[in-house]
Amino acid sequence: MQIGLSSLAAASRVYFPDVDTYRGLEIIAKQGFTHLEYSDQTQPSYLDTPEAELEKIRAHAAGLGLTLWSAHSPCGATNLSDPDADGRAESIEVHKRCLDGLAVLGVPNFVIHQVGGGDHEREEQFRLGLDSVFRIRRYARQYGIRLLIENFPFFDPQDLLDFLEVTGPDGMGIVLDTGHEQQMGRDPAEGIRTTGDFLVSLHIHDNQGAGKDDHLPPTYGTTDWKAVMYALAEVSYGGPFMMEVIPHVPPLTEMSPEEVVRVSYETMVKVIRESEK
Repeated sequence: MQIGLSSLAAASRVYFPDVDTYRGLEIIAKQGFTHLEYSDQTQPSYLDTPEAELEKIRAHAAGLGLTLWSAHSPCGATNLSDPDADGRAESIEVHKRCLDGLAVLGVPNFVIHQVGGGDHEREEQFRLGLDSVFRIRRYARQYGIRLLIENFPFFDPQDLLDFLEVTGPDGMGIVLDTGHEQQMGRDPAEGIRTTGDFLVSLHIHDNQGAGKDDHLPPTYGTTDWKAVMYALAEVSYGGPFMMEVIPHVPPLTEMSPEEVVRVSYETMVKVIRESEK
């Protein structure tokens, strides 16, 4: 059973500033997780960190039996569809520097969004996002790193397919975020079925319904997890059950990193086992 977790759950400089990456990975591996998604908000971040430090982190993860499966781009700090040419160029350069670090870490999948966001016209967002992704993909190819585009409030599963129709599938894939679908009143299970042919990874988390981006463990919110698991079986999903649990709302804000990681693992195992009955 391949269950993964975002490093934000235990080693975020925002939520647990006293826990560095090494300790965070130990907490995650000890609980039983096999895969990790590395976030730029982890300390140290993979962005602009010296190669020697990244090599130590890679070796530490390997020693713990953790697969560094994916990494998340600096969402919120960049916008790949920025109508301002200078801002967009800087966002592209940030993503390239991320890829340099991920190559040292040996991470094969790079999760990106901001490919359709912003306040300008949707057609323009899409066009500018495509141009940025084409540039980043060319850079990623030298490292053999695949770009995974993610559904977001303004970028639904059909948008992902439309995007891939233009880029082509080479060096590309999809990560389906269950919480973002639930947040927007869309059906996560239907999103999985829509994107199944290109589904490489997941962001599994729960929330309290429309408008909420709580990033809670499964069963802590209102998501129909049986439907989600059935949909994953329908599309023959073969990747890890990657969880993106973030301790930024109660009750997670009242927990230690060890507790956040424990409840994340236990709830995911419960969801998987109940779907097998």
